[in-house]
Amino acid sequence: MPLSIGMLRLGRTRVLPRLGRGGNQVRGYDTRNCFGHRVKAAPKIPVKEEWLRRREAQPNLWRLVCAYRDHGHRVADLDPLQLTPSSPLPELEPSSYGLGGSEAETILYPTEGLVHGHPHQQAPLSDIVHHLKNVYCGSLTLESAHIMDMEEKEWLAQKYEETKSRPLSEVNQRSLLWEMVRSQTLDNFLGKKFGTLKRYGAEGAEAMMAFFQEAFSSAASGGVSDVIIGMPHRGRLNLLIGMLHFSPTALFHKIRGNAEFYEGAPSVGDVLSHICTLCPHEQ
Repeated sequence: MPLSIGMLRLGRTRVLPRLGRGGNQVRGYDTRNCFGHRVKAAPKIPVKEEWLRRREAQPNLWRLVCAYRDHGHRVADLDPLQLTPSSPLPELEPSSYGLGGSEAETILYPTEGLVHGHPHQQAPLSDIVHHLKNVYCGSLTLESAHIMDMEEKEWLAQKYEETKSRPLSEVNQRSLLWEMVRSQTLDNFLGKKFGTLKRYGAEGAEAMMAFFQEAFSSAASGGVSDVIIGMPHRGRLNLLIGMLHFSPTALFHKIRGNAEFYEGAPSVGDVLSHICTLCPHEQ
């Protein structure tokens, strides 16, 4: 039997292949969002018209800002031991975009709509570059060049630059430090006391405690009454003992092979990383 194959797109009508001599079978149905094709939705984060006009008026400065957003992470100060010093990137040089020169400090560029979180509405080029370096080339940075959705990328850059420009209070810094040190102390203790224990520690990922603290505080201030956490194994014991106030005595009791339920209980224990708890959170 001969095989006849053909496929065409005619608006919302798809011509389907059909076996035999009957030709093609035509069936009308909605083909949008099918076969990997997704219709792009309307922008949810429209850019202000005034911002667009300023970017059109300062195209070279806008290209420099975009370069820091795309390449700033490549020269960020992420190596505390300075074992691999970074080399300057031509993409981050103002001269690559026709900026700079002897008259650069006499020109005041608008900042609103170009860079976020800057304390002034207008600033010289050196001040704007200094601001971009602090935001994208310090010990904390953002890599967003892989994001294809421009509205999402614009929103992320705006939120990051505004948040990065707001310094944390000393109280918040001490609170975050306490949670991370407590997590590290637990890992150090378990590593020495129970060296063969498979515990999925949080070494190198202690900053996750800052995320959970901010998430819990934001949820409480937003009126959320209950939070259910389903997380991977890594760092789970650290979160349980630290911010969720699970009893260390109960944890060590289970580590030593003891039952977590009373004798005769109609329950069976699970592995160490599958412990559950319930606790209130104070904002």
